[in-house]
Amino acid sequence: MVTDPPSSSSPRRQRHIWSTRVQRELEKCRVDGALPCGATLRRMQLSEARGVCEGEFHCFVPFVDGSDALSLVPLTDLVIRMPFSEHCLNMGQVQYPFLAPEIEIRHGAIYLPMELREQKGPKVEGQEPIYRLKLPLLEHWSPSTTLKMLLDQMFQLVQQNDPTPSTPMGDKKSSTQNGHKNGHSKEKKKQQLLRMRKQDVRGRVYPCQEVDFSMSVVKQTPMLLQSGNVALLAPSREVKKDEFVYVQELISLQDVVRITPQKGKSLTLFFKTRTLPCRTFLSQHTDEIVNDLRIMVGETSSHKRRHNQGGTASRADSATQLLPFLSAEQSEKAKEMSAKFMGKLGKVATSVSRFLRGDEDEAMEQQQADPLAKEFAEIDAQKEAFYRVPSKVRLTEIARRYQYIAEEYACHNNKEGHVERAISELQLFIEHPKTQRILMETCAYEQSTAGIRVGPA
Repeated sequence: MVTDPPSSSSPRRQRHIWSTRVQRELEKCRVDGALPCGATLRRMQLSEARGVCEGEFHCFVPFVDGSDALSLVPLTDLVIRMPFSEHCLNMGQVQYPFLAPEIEIRHGAIYLPMELREQKGPKVEGQEPIYRLKLPLLEHWSPSTTLKMLLDQMFQLVQQNDPTPSTPMGDKKSSTQNGHKNGHSKEKKKQQLLRMRKQDVRGRVYPCQEVDFSMSVVKQTPMLLQSGNVALLAPSREVKKDEFVYVQELISLQDVVRITPQKGKSLTLFFKTRTLPCRTFLSQHTDEIVNDLRIMVGETSSHKRRHNQGGTASRADSATQLLPFLSAEQSEKAKEMSAKFMGKLGKVATSVSRFLRGDEDEAMEQQQADPLAKEFAEIDAQKEAFYRVPSKVRLTEIARRYQYIAEEYACHNNKEGHVERAISELQLFIEHPKTQRILMETCAYEQSTAGIRVGPA
């Protein structure tokens, strides 16, 4: 017995048309280059029998003038639903594609302009509120509107809130030259830095100072931890006036091989590339920074494990090697090793003296028990000379010796506390009044001469 094909107006036929249409729309979004830069279809669910269809899109809206800071732009998680209801169809109500889809902002609504979002229900304590995305294309819906068109419009509307480009030089000719030279140089310097909208700053900005031993200076370097990066911000005295912050440098956690905190004092980063020297940041907020780093490493690694395939999985776990160095156990071990080391300093000095007098056996025995004894004793002698006659050259030499020891053992993944010992001694050296005086004097001098031309005209 041959059954007649369903008519074009039957519910079964309508359901099939709906299913074909939504599947085609979602498949279009998987084509390379179909969606705007920063948008990705992460998940799709389609059931013709149940009339369920939804696609989840991860959106990172880049800046209008380039996507250099794309990794710092927060995630906006959109769920687009295009359901089919036979009951509503029987009641004479239109269905998708004649009815606009519902777009839910599952995560990141607070980073969107107020006019683009509307809260769906009452806020539940401890949970992120659910919002509905509002777009002109949704309010004035047409069956020919595609998902790509919706995402394009959302990106354009979000980018309208980006900082406006700096005023071109030609527009400033009418202004007096003397009144704008200094301001223009500052603007030019800002234009060369990475820009980031303040609304995109998700984490806390920690006040930090980086110790640059090559220049014997301490620099104000606010630190932001976000999206697997350590962002070093440019200090700004016009924080309230600026609509955005400037990023001087981005340090990816994938490039960091070890992190050594000194509780309440400093944080030192070691890099996989051996030619890069370690970098020390002074801060009283080391506990909070370490906690944020631990959370960020966990989030970054789990996110990449979910979305990476096969051969790239090892790269996704590259940041997890930092977790042991951020644990409380490692900090306690470092303190214990440092305390033992301080107790041995007197013995080490005595042993080196005997070595110089010719009593080699005891000195060699001490060296075998403590491989750093000889080097630290030599540095102590350098420090005594520095304390008598302080100089930038001696300061740099002593600091680099401590750094070199720490870098060498960090490169070999030492777990005996040698890295922590070297950094602990470096921290004590930084805190010495005569070291502080040179660092602060250099900092004050650089600030007082900022913007002054030197040399022949």
